[in-house]
Amino acid sequence: MKVFECKIYIYRDGKQFVLDEDYLEPRDCTEGGSQFLEEGRSLKIPEGHYVVMGDNRSNSLDSRFFGLVDRSEIVGEGCIPFLASEQSGIYKLDVDNNLTI
Repeated sequence: MKVFECKIYIYRDGKQFVLDEDYLEPRDCTEGGSQFLEEGRSLKIPEGHYVVMGDNRSNSLDSRFFGLVDRSEIVGEGCIPFLASEQSGIYKLDVDNNLTI
């Protein structure tokens, strides 16, 4: 993966993907970290490790600063408030990427 020019690039099986982050405000720019995930530098993520980033990118202390998170250190669930014109609710995403409403 790489953080470069406000975008997150993910490389897998020889292909490049740009992470679609349409939940971020257009003015928000994902910049590389000062200690980890430096701007423009590629990083191979080992099996069983994760990169985590806050959605308030300009004020988040996340993997760009403290590094990768080992799977064994993930102990909770994420909770995503969701509000739309047709449906609202709270979605939960567990550590195995199972989404429930």
